[in-house]
Amino acid sequence: MQEIAMLREENMELTGKNQKKQYTIAPTLYTYYKNNILKNRVSRAASQVTQSLLECKEEEEDRDAYNEDIINLCAQPHPNPFFQSNSFLEIFEHQCQQMKCILASEPRLLKLKSPIYVFGDFHGNIQDLLAFSRILWPLGMHLTPGSFLFLGDYVDRGAYSIEVLTYLFAQKIMLPDKVFLLRGNHELRAVNISSPSNRHSFTPRLGLKKKYGSDMGVPVWRLANSVFDYLPFAATIDDVIFCVHGGIPRPLAPNTTALESIGSIPCPTQVRAVEGDRKSIMIKQLANDLLWSDPAPSQQERWLDNSGFGEGERGPGAICFGDKAITTFLDENQLSHIVRAHEPTQKGVNISKGGRVITIFSTSRDHGCRDAFCGCILVDANNIIAINHPDPTRMLELKQAEEMSRGESDSDDSLCVEDMDEIESQL
Repeated sequence: MQEIAMLREENMELTGKNQKKQYTIAPTLYTYYKNNILKNRVSRAASQVTQSLLECKEEEEDRDAYNEDIINLCAQPHPNPFFQSNSFLEIFEHQCQQMKCILASEPRLLKLKSPIYVFGDFHGNIQDLLAFSRILWPLGMHLTPGSFLFLGDYVDRGAYSIEVLTYLFAQKIMLPDKVFLLRGNHELRAVNISSPSNRHSFTPRLGLKKKYGSDMGVPVWRLANSVFDYLPFAATIDDVIFCVHGGIPRPLAPNTTALESIGSIPCPTQVRAVEGDRKSIMIKQLANDLLWSDPAPSQQERWLDNSGFGEGERGPGAICFGDKAITTFLDENQLSHIVRAHEPTQKGVNISKGGRVITIFSTSRDHGCRDAFCGCILVDANNIIAINHPDPTRMLELKQAEEMSRGESDSDDSLCVEDMDEIESQL
C-alpha cells in the first residue's frame, strides 16, 4: 500500500516537472516616488487588443481594492475607531467568506518552496507585525520576492487581535499563492473563548465585548472561528523543513507516515475533545498533537516512553517530544528540521535539540520574557536565517527610566544611534 502511494507521488512530481509554468502580466505599474508607491494602469500605454486583456485583470484587482484599504488602515495609529464600526463588520464578514473559499482549496499539509519568511505567534500585537512589514516588505508583500508563512496564534493576549487577523486575511486574499496561514491552538473555540482573566482576550464575553459590545462582539468571534476551522495544520518547505504551530504527532496508523496522516485531516475541522469513533479519535489526537505539543526539556528525556514522547505541561492530553521522537519523525519523512512556534523565547528565535528544532515567537510582549525581541526566520539558498527586533517602545521606556535614575531629565524621545548600539549588544 505504501509502495503504491510512493509511486503515485513520484508520478505526480514527474507530471508537474513536465508542465511549464504560465505567467500573467500584472495590470498595474508601480512607481516608487518619495518613499511612496504610486499605482498606474499598464493598459493606458497598450494597444486596444492588449488593453482589453489587461482590463479584465484590472476588474479583478478593483474588486479586491478594499483589502488594500484595510492594510492601509492597519498601518495607522491604534486604536482606530474604524475597526469598531458597522462598516468594518460588513467588510470582515466578506473577508471571512473569501478566506473560507481560498482555504478550502488548500491541502491540510502545504508544500511550499523557498525563499520564504516564517513567523510565529503574534497574539494581537499589531505593532510588531507592522514593524516586520516596514523591515521585510517595505514596498508591500506583492513587490517582495519570496513567500510568507505564519504559524498561528494570531489572537488573544494583545489588544489588537482583530487588526492582526484582518491584516493577514487581506494579504492572503490578495496573494493566495504567496501568503500562507496555519492554525495555532488559539485558533480553537475552546481556547479563545475561555480567557476571562485577560482583558484583551478574544472571547466575546470579555475582550471582544469590551471592544465591540455584545451585539458586534459575538458575530466577530463567530466569523473568525468559522475561518479558523479551514486553516491548514502544517507545511513543508522544499520537502525537507517541517513547519507547524506546536510540534510533531505521536505515531498513528501503521504503514502510514505522519505527513500522509496530516494530509488526510478533513476540511473544515473543529478540534474538540478526543471522543467518537476510532477514526475521529485519531484525527483529533493528531490535530491536538500538532497544535499543543512541545519539545521535552532535557531533564525529562530519560522519562519519555519508547517512542520518545511524554506528558506535556499544558494540561490533560498535551504531550512533549524528545530526541528519539524527533529522529524517528525526521528520518521516516526524509526531513531535516522542525520549525515551530507556541513557546515564548527572549530572543524571538530559539534553536534546540541539536539544531533540529527551531522555535519562533513573533511578538515581543505579553509572554513573561523581560526585554524580549520578536523574531522570524528566512529560508533561502539552503540557509535558515534568524531575524529579530526589539520592542522599540519598551527600549525607549528603559532608556528614559535609566536617565531619570541618573537625574538626566532632558532625554530625547527617539531611539538614537547609541540606543541601537545598546540593542545590538543584546543580540
